[in-house]
Amino acid sequence: MAAVTGTGALIVSKAVITALTYVPATGTWDTDDREWGSAEAVYSEARPVMIVGNEFYQADKGINFGGTPIRVVLGRTGLTIFGRSRDGQWKIAPNLIKQISNVYPIIRGTSGTVIFVSAGGQESPDDPIAWEGPREFRVGIDSFIDFTVSGRYLAIRFESVDQNPWEMLSYDLDLEVIGGR
Repeated sequence: MAAVTGTGALIVSKAVITALTYVPATGTWDTDDREWGSAEAVYSEARPVMIVGNEFYQADKGINFGGTPIRVVLGRTGLTIFGRSRDGQWKIAPNLIKQISNVYPIIRGTSGTVIFVSAGGQESPDDPIAWEGPREFRVGIDSFIDFTVSGRYLAIRFESVDQNPWEMLSYDLDLEVIGGR
């Protein structure tokens, strides 16, 4: 069943979220004209809400979705950068073979949160990515991860499952040109 997203008023009291509504036994949401339930609220504000079947979920809250751990994956593929020019512009060259030797994630989150980092390379955009990793990166503890990955097209991936919320601010790569056409 597909999830419906929107914004709705949620009643929040002592970190317990309760959505008070009337759900019609028959008919559809579009044609039911009966009044929805109401309540006096200690605190109320508009928050993103997802509806799956007859269940309401608040987006961006918690580390589970309907009791299932959330898997977060951020990634970039097809990277052809190999440095910056004198004026600060990225230099790109798909014909050069580049090697990643270190990844420096800059992540905001709870110290000790584990993010798994993988780096990969490929010779052409149509080739499968040859991944190295994943390797553990602990927020607030580690500062970089060692890799030895090469290719004309590079890739990077950050993953976590059932971890505290975290925010990817940026990342830096140690790159070296090791060959070309």
